[in-house]
Order: sequence, then structure tokens, then C-alpha cells
Amino acid sequence: MSCDVIRPRIRPFLDDLLDEKDYRDTHAHLESCAACHRYAASVGTLSFRLYELGQVPLPPDMVSAILYESKKEEALPPPGAREPVPAVPGVFVPKKDLVWAGIAVVLALTVVAFAVTAAFHKREEKAAPARVPVPAAAPQTAPETEEAGSAEAPQVSVSVE
Repeated sequence: MSCDVIRPRIRPFLDDLLDEKDYRDTHAHLESCAACHRYAASVGTLSFRLYELGQVPLPPDMVSAILYESKKEEALPPPGAREPVPAVPGVFVPKKDLVWAGIAVVLALTVVAFAVTAAFHKREEKAAPARVPVPAAAPQTAPETEEAGSAEAPQVSVSVE
């Protein structure tokens, strides 16, 4: 086994927390690898010295002080949070969520109004009769007669529907 696999197992090995197979593999590696053996010896020595120090007695109010501080931190707003706006009698301060909801309602109503107006105009176009422009008839002139000075004016007929 490699040293990278064994190193994390040394502390559990010294505390006798490994299963039998991992314990045998780690023990065999420590016997064959001088670097890991020195590392295990230094970890063991440090653990033993810390144990020799013994337990330090805690002040009697230490637990309650820790609990009090943790509750106080829970009550604080997260860093970067804005302070809530204090309520002033007679002044309405809308909440941000309500403002966005109002904007969404106004936009939805605008879209609905536009759709209704477009549908109404389409219905008007379908209901109105088609207006086809009628070209004016070309004026008809009477054939020229031998008399150049005839008093009759040419007649034009135009039909408009």
C-alpha cells in the first residue's frame, strides 16, 4: 500500500479503531516504511503528551455562556443584511415582495388589454364588407359629326356602388 493511503489511517490505528484487515495492512506498512513509522511515532508521542496534561476544569458558567452566545448570534441578521425599516404610524411602507407582485399584476393586465384590443380589431375587419375600389369609367365622347359646331355635350356615365 502507498503512504498516501496509510497516513490517514495512522491516528485510527493508534486508537485501535480500524477493522482487522485495515489494522494488519497498516501494521505491515509501518514495519516496512521508515517514513510512515517515524510519522506514526510522532503522532503517538503528541497524543501521549496531550493525555498527560490531563483535563482542564471548566468554569461553572462556561456551558451557559457558550449557549447564551450561540443564541445571541442566531438572533443577529446575517452579514450584509439590511436593517428592517421601522414602522412609522400613518406611513405605509410596502414590502418588496408586494411591490414586485403589483408590478406583475400591472404587466399581466396590460398584456390582456392588448390581446383583447387586437382581437376586437380583427373581428371588426372580418365584419366590415370588403371595399373594392371601382375605377371611374373613361368619358365617352360622341363621334364627330360633320357639324363641328354642335351644341351637344358628350355624356359621361359613372356608377358608384
